[in-house]
Amino acid sequence: MVRRRVVFGAAWLVAVAGCDSTAPRAGVVIVYSEPPIASTVGAPLETAPHFEIRDARGNPVGGIPFTVHTGTASGTVQQVFSRTVAGPTTVGIWTLGTLASVQTVTIESPGFEPLTIAATARAGAPAHATPVNTPLVASVRAGAAFLARPTIRVTDEFGNPDPNTIVTVSVTGGGTVEQASPVTNSDGIATVGTWTLGSLVGSQTLTLTAGAAPPVVFTANATEPFNVTLRYIGTPPSAAAQQAFTNAAQRVQRAIVNGLPSQELVNFSAASACGGSSLPVLTETVDDLLLLVEVLPLDGVGGLLGQAGPCAVRVGSQLPYLGIMQFDVADVNNMVTAGTFGSVALHEMHHVLGFGTLWPSFGLLNLTSGSNPLFTAGEARTEYVAAGGTVANAVPVEAGGGTGTALSHWRESVFRDELMTGFLTGASQPYSRITIASLIPLGYTVDLTAADPYTVTNPLLQAGAVGAPAAAWERLIVPSLALSAKR
Repeated sequence: MVRRRVVFGAAWLVAVAGCDSTAPRAGVVIVYSEPPIASTVGAPLETAPHFEIRDARGNPVGGIPFTVHTGTASGTVQQVFSRTVAGPTTVGIWTLGTLASVQTVTIESPGFEPLTIAATARAGAPAHATPVNTPLVASVRAGAAFLARPTIRVTDEFGNPDPNTIVTVSVTGGGTVEQASPVTNSDGIATVGTWTLGSLVGSQTLTLTAGAAPPVVFTANATEPFNVTLRYIGTPPSAAAQQAFTNAAQRVQRAIVNGLPSQELVNFSAASACGGSSLPVLTETVDDLLLLVEVLPLDGVGGLLGQAGPCAVRVGSQLPYLGIMQFDVADVNNMVTAGTFGSVALHEMHHVLGFGTLWPSFGLLNLTSGSNPLFTAGEARTEYVAAGGTVANAVPVEAGGGTGTALSHWRESVFRDELMTGFLTGASQPYSRITIASLIPLGYTVDLTAADPYTVTNPLLQAGAVGAPAAAWERLIVPSLALSAKR
């Protein structure tokens, strides 16, 4: 690469070897001839740039005074010469600055146009790696995906991003990861694909290593999966209805990230616990929730849809291990056809988990104002405000609708189409972070990212029961007994 700058009419006094004349020359040619310059930040260039001053006839001229100045953040130059030699003249030892960028030195001498030489300062070797918008430690259900795609930013010792660095990935615990050899982008950021945990309960890790930088270790406390076992009593429902139940159970199993102590049952009468003569005697180990499902004739379309709730809970935690859901077959078939039964199945399953049914025994309701009941647990309050709610100290609970609706659902006038209101409204029924967070004070460990997007519909309507049904369309069951859990 050759750069030339010709300065005409400059009043320079030059001394040409073999000639005593000091008359000014009509023109001087400044020549800079070097390959493109690049090196690592904070390091001296292996070969210092050179320049040459020639007279109008192309002869090199020595003895010309010059100075060298570095640009902003362009490091330092230890100048070896202060005057040109009759040939290539070095600018001195140029140590680049610590910012990865194009850096410059400028050669100046009175009466001449300055000559600027550029060098590219590259980031140094990886020295640091830090996580980016990814938790380093999280509780995740064994076999499930980590909460986010593990991401790191790689920089050199001066904080410059290191692009094009291959990051190595290793996992413990039998899990798998997609895109296991990511390369950093121009910002030094590398992201692996989805990290799916192994089936082992306990600590599992994913380690990202970039060069000599200390590795970044992401740790997943893999919890025992929460299992919902569906058992159909009597005539099984249609395949479409069974798929709705299965989908609802899978959503619950994603939202609740840890299992509970198994429950040993020996000659256990489900009929006595749940109040149905058709229910079986159970001898088995329950892990974690056994859900008895009956779809049978009740009162036809539009009447009582059914009833649901926990039948028996564990001693100590008071969390259910046995529950029941009973539905009117006419309503189920009608809702399957309309595409709404999936939301109903998930709704009723939450009552079995304890939503509404266990609130009184856990002291989660504030009934000071009869027309304005409130759910008081902090995690749900936080999510309620984040979704647009305006009551910072509690979540509005339904006051109307009678038994089965009042005091066991979110308030219809405020939440409208949210899954856990007492009324089936809207084109969809979002499964909100508020609902999932409401399971925390009951004793469940949850993953809030399992929720659907949701915004509080009418945040200013805080009191009363506007829009609540005049009569219950569902009944709730409360636990009748508790047994010690098998550890």
